[in-house]
Amino acid sequence: MTSGTVATAVEVQLPLKVVRRKIERVGLAYFAQRRQFLAPGGVERSESDEKLEGVGEEVDISYLKSLDPKEWKDQDHYAILGLGKLRYEASEDDIRRAYRRMVLLHHPDKRKAKGEEVIQDDDYFTCITKAYEILGTSKPRRSFDSVDPEFDDSLPSQNDIDNDYFGVLNKFFTLNGRWSEKPHVPAFGQVDAKREEVERFYNFWYDFKSWREFSYLDEEDKEKGQDRDERRWIEKENRAARIKRKKEEMSRIRALVDLAYNNDKRIQRFKQEEKDRKAAAKRAKMDAAQAQKAEADRAIREAALAKEKAEKAEQKRIEQIRIEREQQKKLLKKERKTLRDKVKDCKYYAKNDKDQLKHMEGTEKICETFNLAELQALNKAMETKGRESFVAALQTAEQKIAAELEEINQTQAKKITSSAVTPKGVKEVKKNELWSNENVQLLIKAVNLFPAGTAQRWDVIATFINQHSPGNTVLVNARDLVNSKKEAQAAVK
Repeated sequence: MTSGTVATAVEVQLPLKVVRRKIERVGLAYFAQRRQFLAPGGVERSESDEKLEGVGEEVDISYLKSLDPKEWKDQDHYAILGLGKLRYEASEDDIRRAYRRMVLLHHPDKRKAKGEEVIQDDDYFTCITKAYEILGTSKPRRSFDSVDPEFDDSLPSQNDIDNDYFGVLNKFFTLNGRWSEKPHVPAFGQVDAKREEVERFYNFWYDFKSWREFSYLDEEDKEKGQDRDERRWIEKENRAARIKRKKEEMSRIRALVDLAYNNDKRIQRFKQEEKDRKAAAKRAKMDAAQAQKAEADRAIREAALAKEKAEKAEQKRIEQIRIEREQQKKLLKKERKTLRDKVKDCKYYAKNDKDQLKHMEGTEKICETFNLAELQALNKAMETKGRESFVAALQTAEQKIAAELEEINQTQAKKITSSAVTPKGVKEVKKNELWSNENVQLLIKAVNLFPAGTAQRWDVIATFINQHSPGNTVLVNARDLVNSKKEAQAAVK
């Protein structure tokens, strides 16, 4: 189909079959068909015209005649072009077609042709032209949209919020979302919105960037300045006013966001959940600390019980050892008495008085050097082999004494070289503290082991006591033994 023609389908009946073909209308048929596609004003219809039907397409002529061209800045340019309901949603094509329609309907030449009187300098058509100049150019239109007289800059009241929180605030945030520099403004949502969605919404609005600017409200036009200085002064004043209005606008947006945030039941719920979560974490931490403390206390109690048990076991073991030692001492004392009685009953197996004295001393040596098992074995052997077993035991005792004496002599020889120096760890004691019960017992034993006639007898006895004294912290010398002989004999008695 070429320009200026309208294609239509005409059904042609043929004797054999029906065929549909597209044909071009010409002449009167063409114009009749075209009129079906024209608007009442004679403007060709488009898809955008469907939006305009019933929403201010027809502008009241009395409203247009009431317009003053000199007051163009205070006029609603969308309403003048019949776009009062579409407003900022109107596309460039919508604005262009609306202007064409207004030209066809209200151009002064057409009105003059109808016999209407037109005052050229004061005609309302000047307002239509001015409205198209502003809305048909992106920058002036942006300036006008920023101060759209139909936009409500007010904030919802507390009563409105209490009555319908989500409904009211969804409406206000949707209206103000038109000023966002960023696309995809997040929705306010409903009561069941997720926490991530709510946080994303408030993060967006607390960091809101508005493209709204207020140059349309400039009180003075700098181009009207008579010279460069005046124009600069006008521009400075206008810029200061714009900045002030921009700050007020951002404060208004912030107040709206704060109002929503402070009344948001979801935020209160999230805060309560966070508070409960922290409280639960704190309780869990306290429970863990208490459990740890309880475990530590239990471990301490168990350790104390184990220590107490170990101490009791040790005390029991020591007591058992003491009992065993006492039993050993009793048995040893019994065996010694048995030995002494047997030897005495046999007159010490002596052939003469000299042997008797020697065997008497030997009996004490055997008692002092033989342990329990050896004494038991000796007593048993003496039942069958009396003198022979006794003499053999006496020789064994002499050998033990000789070996011990040799060891004492070696030790004494080593100490002679350092006798002038008091050994470390040996403390000086008072004379009355020298003879403890242990030292007295050692003295008695040493006197029996090393009878009169032993070479350097008192030195040997002193060395024996020093070696066998508990702790080995008290030194005994021969002079101490000689000076304390009487006290030792009294202790024996």
